[in-house]
Amino acid sequence: MIRQRFVIDTSALTDSQTREIEGGTLCVAMGGILDIIAEARLHLGISCYIPFPSVYNEMRDFAKNNGCDEDVLAKIDTWLNRALRKPMVIEFWGSDIRSPSVETQRNPYYPGAQHYGESDNRSEKLLRSWARLTGGVAVVSDHLFNAQLQAHFPTIYIVGQRCDIASVIPTYPSVDARRQRIVHAPSHRAVKGTEHLERALERLRTLGLHFDYIRIENMSHDEATTAYRSADLIVDQLCLGAHGIFACEAMALGKPVICYTLDEAAAGYPSGLPLINANPDTIERVLEQWLADGAARHAAGVRSRAYAERVHDYLLVGRRLAAIYCNHLANTHPKGINDWRERNFTDSNSNR
Repeated sequence: MIRQRFVIDTSALTDSQTREIEGGTLCVAMGGILDIIAEARLHLGISCYIPFPSVYNEMRDFAKNNGCDEDVLAKIDTWLNRALRKPMVIEFWGSDIRSPSVETQRNPYYPGAQHYGESDNRSEKLLRSWARLTGGVAVVSDHLFNAQLQAHFPTIYIVGQRCDIASVIPTYPSVDARRQRIVHAPSHRAVKGTEHLERALERLRTLGLHFDYIRIENMSHDEATTAYRSADLIVDQLCLGAHGIFACEAMALGKPVICYTLDEAAAGYPSGLPLINANPDTIERVLEQWLADGAARHAAGVRSRAYAERVHDYLLVGRRLAAIYCNHLANTHPKGINDWRERNFTDSNSNR
């Protein structure tokens, strides 16, 4: 059977009657129409054709001029790349594919789907559509979503989060600090467990412990960096069950980092993960223990820096990604889960 093709122009996304059916603003309607077309392509086996580069440019300009977010622009870009038969790779980062039903089952401290707009339906649609667009190849920073990914992607690469290690000069905690400083930088208080942390800190103060606490909010980059450097302990998050970029940057600074890690996730990280595990129920006890031991804090900071250099240096991760792109162009992907977080490539064998 000949593969059917449909042609799309700008009016398909901007028609006022269609907008009424989809509801909401122009951008909401455009996103909804793009999702409908993506689903149709997957289920009906049809292809989408943008007839001229000028139409593509018109679509993008129209979306940008009307304040549409990057999600809408990305969907338009994806169409064009697919139409031109350009190979595509997708890298997922967490909240984009996090499934509330899975998290509710395995994580008693999951803060809820409402904070990042997570939903099972959204996650499933993203996984299904990107599996088809990429030929079943996914890149992720850690292993937390392997089970969900395996249902859609025959090939999965785990490469690690990355930061510019060389530009970060470590400042290890002093063994002899008389008054310790705890630093916490919540991008979202409810998600990061800020309330639980600050409640524990208040209880410790009532017990007679003396320390400084800085919550990083509404600060310039320089002010925040100065605070991080002064920290004896950095608290990442207490609810999500896995670390993100901020923990990597804190480890690069040579700081002991408190972060809630799910039991099922902890064993899957590269060897020597230096994070100090704590959740809303244990944070008070963990803080009391680590505030009392300067030598342990210093040693943990040294381990943090070594781990960040080995696993999270953006130069190492960049070479891992380059090797993946070479595999993609040559269509030579190894099947299954490929954990490359401790695999080092030279420039020559990542550009083979």
